[in-house]
Amino acid sequence: MIVESYVRKLSIVKNQQISSEWVLENLKAITAKKHLHYGTHQQNNARGYNVPDEILAMLHLIRYGMQDLKTKDIFMTWTNIDSLPLLPQERDSDPIDPSWVIKYIINPVEYIISDVIFRKGSKIMWKFGSPPHDGDEDQMKQTYSRMKARLEEAVRHNLMRQFILILNKWGPCPKISDNVKKDFERMHRMTLVREYNRIFTITGTAPGWIELIFTHLPHILENSFEDGYDYICDSFPTGDRILSTGWDIPKTKYNPSEANFCQKFILSVPIVQGESFCNIPLYIEAVMYGKVPFPLKSGNALGKKKHGVGKETPTKKKKADGDESDISTSEARKATPEELLPHVEHLWNLLNSDEESDRDQLIEECSTIRELLKTMLSTADVAKMDEPETRTTRSKKRKADDTD
Repeated sequence: MIVESYVRKLSIVKNQQISSEWVLENLKAITAKKHLHYGTHQQNNARGYNVPDEILAMLHLIRYGMQDLKTKDIFMTWTNIDSLPLLPQERDSDPIDPSWVIKYIINPVEYIISDVIFRKGSKIMWKFGSPPHDGDEDQMKQTYSRMKARLEEAVRHNLMRQFILILNKWGPCPKISDNVKKDFERMHRMTLVREYNRIFTITGTAPGWIELIFTHLPHILENSFEDGYDYICDSFPTGDRILSTGWDIPKTKYNPSEANFCQKFILSVPIVQGESFCNIPLYIEAVMYGKVPFPLKSGNALGKKKHGVGKETPTKKKKADGDESDISTSEARKATPEELLPHVEHLWNLLNSDEESDRDQLIEECSTIRELLKTMLSTADVAKMDEPETRTTRSKKRKADDTD
Protein backbone atom coordinates (compact mmCIF):
# COMPACT_ATOMS: atom_id res chain seq x y z
CA MET A 1 0.00 0.00 0.00
CA ILE A 2 2.85 2.39 0.88
CA VAL A 3 4.61 1.58 -2.38
CA GLU A 4 1.49 2.12 -4.48
CA SER A 5 0.69 5.39 -2.69
CA TYR A 6 3.94 7.05 -3.72
CA VAL A 7 4.84 5.36 -6.99
CA ARG A 8 2.22 7.26 -8.95
CA LYS A 9 3.20 10.57 -7.40
CA LEU A 10 6.90 9.99 -8.04
CA SER A 11 6.25 8.96 -11.64
CA ILE A 12 4.53 12.28 -12.29
CA VAL A 13 7.08 14.44 -10.45
CA LYS A 14 10.15 12.77 -11.98
CA ASN A 15 8.51 12.21 -15.35
CA GLN A 16 9.56 8.55 -15.23
CA GLN A 17 7.62 5.34 -15.53
CA ILE A 18 8.06 3.79 -12.09
CA SER A 19 5.96 0.68 -11.52
CA SER A 20 5.04 -0.92 -8.20
CA GLU A 21 6.45 -4.22 -9.47
CA TRP A 22 9.81 -2.60 -10.24
CA VAL A 23 10.00 -1.03 -6.74
CA LEU A 24 8.95 -4.24 -4.98
CA GLU A 25 11.53 -6.24 -6.93
CA ASN A 26 14.27 -3.83 -5.85
CA LEU A 27 13.03 -3.89 -2.26
CA LYS A 28 13.46 -7.67 -2.21
CA ALA A 29 17.14 -7.16 -2.97
CA ILE A 30 17.56 -5.21 0.30
CA THR A 31 18.23 -7.74 3.06
CA ALA A 32 16.39 -7.55 6.38
CA LYS A 33 19.49 -6.35 8.25
CA LYS A 34 20.16 -3.49 5.83
CA HIS A 35 19.52 0.04 7.03
CA LEU A 36 16.79 1.67 4.94
CA HIS A 37 17.48 5.38 5.45
CA TYR A 38 20.65 7.13 6.64
CA GLY A 39 19.27 10.65 6.98
CA THR A 40 21.63 13.28 5.60
CA HIS A 41 24.07 10.49 4.61
CA GLN A 42 21.52 8.68 2.45
CA GLN A 43 23.06 9.68 -0.87
CA ASN A 44 26.43 8.16 0.07
CA ASN A 45 25.27 5.04 1.92
CA ALA A 46 22.24 3.81 -0.07
CA ARG A 47 23.51 4.00 -3.64
CA GLY A 48 22.65 0.44 -4.65
CA TYR A 49 19.07 0.38 -3.41
CA ASN A 50 17.31 1.58 -6.61
CA VAL A 51 14.22 2.47 -4.58
CA PRO A 52 12.88 6.04 -4.25
CA ASP A 53 13.97 7.72 -1.01
CA GLU A 54 10.37 8.56 -0.12
CA ILE A 55 9.42 4.88 0.03
CA LEU A 56 12.55 3.93 1.96
CA ALA A 57 11.82 6.74 4.44
CA MET A 58 8.29 5.55 5.17
CA LEU A 59 9.40 1.93 5.56
CA HIS A 60 12.20 3.11 7.87
CA LEU A 61 9.63 5.03 9.92
CA ILE A 62 7.38 1.98 10.26
CA ARG A 63 10.31 -0.26 11.22
CA TYR A 64 11.42 1.94 14.11
CA GLY A 65 8.20 3.76 15.00
CA MET A 66 6.57 0.65 16.49
CA GLN A 67 8.21 -1.45 19.17
CA ASP A 68 5.36 -3.10 21.08
CA LEU A 69 1.56 -2.91 21.33
CA LYS A 70 1.66 0.39 23.22
CA THR A 71 3.95 2.13 20.73
CA LYS A 72 1.92 0.62 17.89
CA ASP A 73 -1.23 2.30 19.23
CA ILE A 74 0.59 5.64 19.49
CA PHE A 75 1.98 5.25 15.97
CA MET A 76 -1.41 4.33 14.48
CA THR A 77 -3.06 7.28 16.21
CA TRP A 78 -0.48 9.66 14.74
CA THR A 79 -0.77 8.25 11.19
CA ASN A 80 -4.60 8.14 11.26
CA ILE A 81 -5.77 10.68 8.70
CA ASP A 82 -8.76 11.62 10.89
CA SER A 83 -6.76 12.17 14.09
CA LEU A 84 -5.44 15.55 15.22
CA PRO A 85 -2.76 16.53 17.73
CA LEU A 86 -4.02 17.15 21.25
CA LEU A 87 -3.16 20.85 20.99
CA PRO A 88 -4.40 23.38 18.37
CA GLN A 89 -2.09 24.15 15.43
CA GLU A 90 -1.03 27.44 13.85
CA ARG A 91 -1.41 26.01 10.34
CA ASP A 92 -2.30 22.79 8.58
CA SER A 93 0.52 20.42 7.73
CA ASP A 94 0.97 16.80 6.76
CA PRO A 95 3.48 15.27 9.19
CA ILE A 96 3.38 11.89 7.42
CA ASP A 97 4.42 13.36 4.08
CA PRO A 98 7.70 11.58 3.18
CA SER A 99 9.67 14.80 2.67
CA TRP A 100 8.48 16.09 6.07
CA VAL A 101 9.32 12.78 7.75
CA ILE A 102 12.84 12.83 6.26
CA LYS A 103 13.53 16.45 7.22
CA TYR A 104 12.08 16.58 10.72
CA ILE A 105 12.25 13.00 12.02
CA ILE A 106 14.73 10.81 10.17
CA ASN A 107 17.45 13.43 9.63
CA PRO A 108 17.59 14.54 13.31
CA VAL A 109 17.35 10.97 14.67
CA GLU A 110 20.06 9.63 12.36
CA TYR A 111 22.29 12.64 13.06
CA ILE A 112 22.03 12.08 16.81
CA ILE A 113 22.91 8.40 16.41
CA SER A 114 25.47 8.42 13.60
CA ASP A 115 27.18 11.79 14.05
CA VAL A 116 26.92 12.40 17.78
CA ILE A 117 26.43 9.33 20.02
CA PHE A 118 28.38 6.71 18.08
CA ARG A 119 30.94 8.92 16.33
CA LYS A 120 31.85 11.75 18.68
CA GLY A 121 31.02 9.53 21.62
CA SER A 122 32.78 6.44 20.30
CA LYS A 123 35.39 6.58 23.08
CA ILE A 124 32.64 6.71 25.70
CA MET A 125 29.91 4.37 24.51
CA TRP A 126 31.88 1.16 25.05
CA LYS A 127 31.17 1.61 28.77
CA PHE A 128 27.47 1.00 28.09
CA GLY A 129 25.81 -2.14 26.79
CA SER A 130 28.78 -4.41 27.51
CA PRO A 131 29.44 -6.88 30.35
CA PRO A 132 32.07 -5.72 32.90
CA HIS A 133 34.66 -8.45 32.16
CA ASP A 134 36.21 -7.84 35.60
CA GLY A 135 37.28 -4.34 34.61
CA ASP A 136 39.29 -5.45 31.57
CA GLU A 137 38.81 -2.43 29.26
CA ASP A 138 40.28 -4.14 26.20
CA GLN A 139 37.87 -7.04 26.58
CA MET A 140 34.95 -4.63 27.14
CA LYS A 141 35.82 -2.69 23.98
CA GLN A 142 36.07 -5.90 22.00
CA THR A 143 32.65 -7.00 23.22
CA TYR A 144 31.23 -3.53 22.51
CA SER A 145 32.36 -3.75 18.87
CA ARG A 146 30.16 -6.85 18.51
CA MET A 147 27.22 -5.26 20.29
CA LYS A 148 27.36 -1.75 18.80
CA ALA A 149 24.79 -2.45 16.06
CA ARG A 150 22.31 -3.74 18.65
CA LEU A 151 22.93 -0.70 20.83
CA GLU A 152 22.31 1.64 17.88
CA GLU A 153 19.05 -0.14 17.08
CA ALA A 154 17.82 0.25 20.66
CA VAL A 155 18.59 3.98 20.73
CA ARG A 156 17.01 4.45 17.29
CA HIS A 157 13.78 2.70 18.35
CA ASN A 158 13.47 4.88 21.44
CA LEU A 159 14.28 8.16 19.69
CA MET A 160 11.73 7.49 16.95
CA ARG A 161 9.14 6.52 19.56
CA GLN A 162 9.75 9.72 21.53
CA PHE A 163 9.48 11.94 18.43
CA ILE A 164 6.13 10.37 17.51
CA LEU A 165 4.89 10.68 21.10
CA ILE A 166 5.74 14.41 21.00
CA LEU A 167 3.95 14.86 17.66
CA ASN A 168 0.84 13.16 19.01
CA LYS A 169 0.56 15.81 21.69
CA TRP A 170 2.08 18.96 20.23
CA GLY A 171 1.83 18.43 16.48
CA PRO A 172 4.39 20.06 14.16
CA CYS A 173 3.07 23.64 14.46
CA PRO A 174 1.50 24.10 17.92
CA LYS A 175 -0.19 27.38 18.73
CA ILE A 176 1.24 29.04 21.84
CA SER A 177 -1.64 29.66 24.24
CA ASP A 178 -2.13 33.16 25.61
CA ASN A 179 -1.48 32.14 29.23
CA VAL A 180 2.09 30.93 28.44
CA LYS A 181 2.94 33.20 25.50
CA LYS A 182 4.64 35.83 27.67
CA ASP A 183 6.84 33.25 29.43
CA PHE A 184 7.65 31.54 26.12
CA GLU A 185 8.69 34.76 24.36
CA ARG A 186 10.71 35.99 27.35
CA MET A 187 12.62 32.69 27.66
CA HIS A 188 13.24 32.14 23.93
CA ARG A 189 13.41 35.71 22.59
CA MET A 190 17.01 35.37 21.40
CA THR A 191 16.79 31.73 20.29
CA LEU A 192 13.57 30.07 19.05
CA VAL A 193 11.63 33.31 18.49
CA ARG A 194 14.55 34.90 16.68
CA GLU A 195 15.06 31.81 14.49
CA TYR A 196 11.32 31.72 13.76
CA ASN A 197 11.40 35.34 12.55
CA ARG A 198 14.59 34.81 10.54
CA ILE A 199 13.20 31.83 8.61
CA PHE A 200 9.88 33.63 8.03
CA THR A 201 11.78 36.66 6.66
CA ILE A 202 13.85 34.51 4.28
CA THR A 203 11.24 32.02 3.09
CA GLY A 204 7.92 33.77 3.67
CA THR A 205 6.68 30.65 5.48
CA ALA A 206 6.49 30.48 9.26
CA PRO A 207 8.08 27.29 10.63
CA GLY A 208 6.35 25.24 13.33
CA TRP A 209 7.77 25.41 16.84
CA ILE A 210 8.21 21.62 17.04
CA GLU A 211 9.77 21.66 13.56
CA LEU A 212 12.34 24.16 14.86
CA ILE A 213 12.97 22.13 18.01
CA PHE A 214 13.39 18.84 16.13
CA THR A 215 15.82 20.51 13.71
CA HIS A 216 18.09 21.92 16.41
CA LEU A 217 17.74 19.33 19.19
CA PRO A 218 20.64 17.20 17.80
CA HIS A 219 23.02 20.13 18.28
CA ILE A 220 22.08 20.51 21.96
CA LEU A 221 23.09 16.88 22.50
CA GLU A 222 26.15 17.31 20.27
CA ASN A 223 27.43 20.41 22.08
CA SER A 224 26.93 18.92 25.55
CA PHE A 225 27.81 15.26 24.97
CA GLU A 226 31.50 15.37 25.86
CA ASP A 227 30.92 16.89 29.31
CA GLY A 228 27.36 15.71 29.91
CA TYR A 229 27.25 12.14 28.60
CA ASP A 230 26.63 10.83 32.13
CA TYR A 231 23.33 12.75 32.12
CA ILE A 232 22.47 12.06 28.47
CA CYS A 233 23.02 8.30 28.85
CA ASP A 234 21.82 8.11 32.45
CA SER A 235 19.22 5.38 31.73
CA PHE A 236 21.67 3.16 29.82
CA PRO A 237 22.45 -0.07 31.70
CA THR A 238 26.12 -0.31 32.61
CA GLY A 239 28.29 -3.41 32.65
CA ASP A 240 27.36 -4.53 36.15
CA ARG A 241 23.73 -5.06 35.04
CA ILE A 242 24.52 -7.02 31.88
CA LEU A 243 25.26 -10.70 32.26
CA SER A 244 26.20 -11.55 28.67
CA THR A 245 26.41 -10.23 25.12
CA GLY A 246 22.85 -11.54 24.71
CA TRP A 247 21.73 -8.76 27.07
CA ASP A 248 20.41 -11.15 29.70
CA ILE A 249 19.55 -9.23 32.85
CA PRO A 250 18.18 -10.32 36.22
CA LYS A 251 14.41 -10.86 36.02
CA THR A 252 12.39 -10.43 39.16
CA LYS A 253 8.78 -11.37 39.82
CA TYR A 254 8.28 -7.88 41.24
CA ASN A 255 9.29 -6.09 38.06
CA PRO A 256 8.68 -8.15 34.88
CA SER A 257 9.30 -5.05 32.73
CA GLU A 258 13.01 -5.55 33.41
CA ALA A 259 12.92 -8.14 30.63
CA ASN A 260 12.27 -5.41 28.01
CA PHE A 261 15.88 -4.32 27.67
CA CYS A 262 15.56 -2.17 24.54
CA GLN A 263 13.55 0.48 26.36
CA LYS A 264 16.42 1.04 28.80
CA PHE A 265 18.43 2.97 26.21
CA ILE A 266 16.62 6.31 26.34
CA LEU A 267 18.53 9.55 25.79
CA SER A 268 18.07 12.46 28.19
CA VAL A 269 18.72 16.18 27.71
CA PRO A 270 20.96 18.07 30.16
CA ILE A 271 19.23 21.29 31.23
CA VAL A 272 20.49 24.27 33.21
CA GLN A 273 17.51 25.01 35.44
CA GLY A 274 15.65 22.80 37.90
CA GLU A 275 16.51 19.14 37.36
CA SER A 276 19.95 18.25 36.00
CA PHE A 277 18.46 16.22 33.15
CA CYS A 278 15.17 14.82 31.84
CA ASN A 279 13.90 12.75 28.90
CA ILE A 280 13.22 14.43 25.55
CA PRO A 281 9.37 14.67 25.74
CA LEU A 282 9.54 16.26 29.23
CA TYR A 283 12.28 18.64 28.10
CA ILE A 284 10.28 19.80 25.08
CA GLU A 285 7.20 20.28 27.27
CA ALA A 286 9.26 22.50 29.61
CA VAL A 287 10.58 24.42 26.58
CA MET A 288 7.06 24.98 25.20
CA TYR A 289 5.88 26.33 28.56
CA GLY A 290 8.84 28.72 28.73
CA LYS A 291 10.33 27.07 31.84
CA VAL A 292 13.76 26.12 30.47
CA PRO A 293 15.96 27.62 27.73
CA PHE A 294 16.56 26.06 24.34
CA PRO A 295 20.17 26.83 23.27
CA LEU A 296 20.18 27.43 19.54
CA LYS A 297 22.60 28.68 16.90
CA SER A 298 21.30 29.62 13.45
CA GLY A 299 24.48 28.37 11.79
CA ASN A 300 23.72 24.79 12.83
CA ALA A 301 22.54 22.58 9.97
CA LEU A 302 22.27 18.81 9.79
CA GLY A 303 24.66 17.39 7.23
CA LYS A 304 26.04 20.85 6.53
CA LYS A 305 28.61 20.74 3.75
CA LYS A 306 32.18 21.65 4.54
CA HIS A 307 33.50 24.95 3.25
CA GLY A 308 34.83 24.60 -0.26
CA VAL A 309 32.12 22.31 -1.64
CA GLY A 310 31.69 23.08 -5.31
CA LYS A 311 35.28 24.19 -5.91
CA GLU A 312 36.60 22.95 -9.19
CA THR A 313 38.96 20.03 -8.74
CA PRO A 314 40.33 18.02 -11.62
CA THR A 315 38.74 14.66 -12.41
CA LYS A 316 39.36 12.30 -15.28
CA LYS A 317 36.99 11.79 -18.16
CA LYS A 318 37.59 9.37 -21.01
CA LYS A 319 37.25 10.63 -24.54
CA ALA A 320 35.83 8.55 -27.34
CA ASP A 321 39.33 7.67 -28.54
CA GLY A 322 40.31 6.35 -25.12
CA ASP A 323 42.43 9.35 -24.03
CA GLU A 324 41.75 11.02 -20.72
CA SER A 325 41.12 14.70 -20.22
CA ASP A 326 40.59 16.82 -17.13
CA ILE A 327 37.18 18.19 -16.36
CA SER A 328 36.00 20.01 -13.26
CA THR A 329 33.64 18.66 -10.67
CA SER A 330 31.35 21.61 -11.37
CA GLU A 331 30.77 20.10 -14.83
CA ALA A 332 30.27 16.63 -13.38
CA ARG A 333 27.98 17.71 -10.58
CA LYS A 334 25.93 20.83 -9.98
CA ALA A 335 25.24 22.08 -6.48
CA THR A 336 21.60 22.10 -5.42
CA PRO A 337 19.60 24.91 -3.78
CA GLU A 338 19.44 22.74 -0.65
CA GLU A 339 23.26 22.86 -0.43
CA LEU A 340 23.31 26.62 -1.00
CA LEU A 341 20.61 27.53 1.54
CA PRO A 342 22.56 26.77 4.79
CA HIS A 343 25.43 29.00 3.64
CA VAL A 344 23.06 31.86 2.72
CA GLU A 345 21.31 31.50 6.09
CA HIS A 346 24.65 31.48 7.91
CA LEU A 347 25.76 34.62 6.04
CA TRP A 348 22.46 36.31 6.91
CA ASN A 349 22.96 35.38 10.55
CA LEU A 350 26.52 36.77 10.57
CA LEU A 351 25.38 40.06 9.03
CA ASN A 352 22.47 40.45 11.44
CA SER A 353 24.19 39.28 14.61
CA ASP A 354 24.19 41.55 17.67
CA GLU A 355 27.91 40.89 17.95
CA GLU A 356 30.52 42.15 15.51
CA SER A 357 30.98 39.51 12.83
CA ASP A 358 34.36 37.97 12.17
CA ARG A 359 35.66 39.39 8.87
CA ASP A 360 37.34 36.09 7.96
CA GLN A 361 34.08 34.19 8.51
CA LEU A 362 32.19 36.59 6.25
CA ILE A 363 34.81 36.28 3.51
CA GLU A 364 34.88 32.48 3.80
CA GLU A 365 31.07 32.17 3.65
CA CYS A 366 30.85 34.57 0.67
CA SER A 367 33.56 32.58 -1.09
CA THR A 368 31.70 29.30 -0.50
CA ILE A 369 28.44 30.76 -1.84
CA ARG A 370 30.29 32.07 -4.87
CA GLU A 371 31.83 28.67 -5.64
CA LEU A 372 28.47 26.90 -5.24
CA LEU A 373 26.80 29.41 -7.56
CA LYS A 374 29.48 28.77 -10.17
CA THR A 375 28.39 25.14 -10.38
CA MET A 376 24.74 26.16 -10.78
CA LEU A 377 25.06 28.92 -13.39
CA SER A 378 25.82 28.86 -17.10
CA THR A 379 29.30 29.71 -18.38
CA ALA A 380 28.10 33.12 -19.56
CA ASP A 381 26.59 33.95 -16.17
CA VAL A 382 29.76 32.84 -14.39
CA ALA A 383 31.77 35.16 -16.65
CA LYS A 384 29.46 38.04 -15.73
CA MET A 385 29.89 37.17 -12.06
CA ASP A 386 33.68 37.15 -12.39
CA GLU A 387 33.68 40.44 -14.30
CA PRO A 388 30.52 42.34 -13.25
CA GLU A 389 29.39 45.20 -15.42
CA THR A 390 30.07 48.60 -13.84
CA ARG A 391 29.32 52.19 -14.85
CA THR A 392 32.82 52.47 -16.35
CA THR A 393 32.55 49.26 -18.40
CA ARG A 394 29.08 50.26 -19.63
CA SER A 395 30.46 53.66 -20.72
CA LYS A 396 33.37 52.03 -22.58
CA LYS A 397 30.99 49.58 -24.25
CA ARG A 398 28.73 52.43 -25.45
CA LYS A 399 31.74 54.34 -26.85
CA ALA A 400 32.92 51.22 -28.66
CA ASP A 401 29.43 50.71 -30.16
CA ASP A 402 29.27 54.37 -31.27
CA THR A 403 32.66 54.02 -32.93
CA ASP A 404 31.51 50.96 -34.85
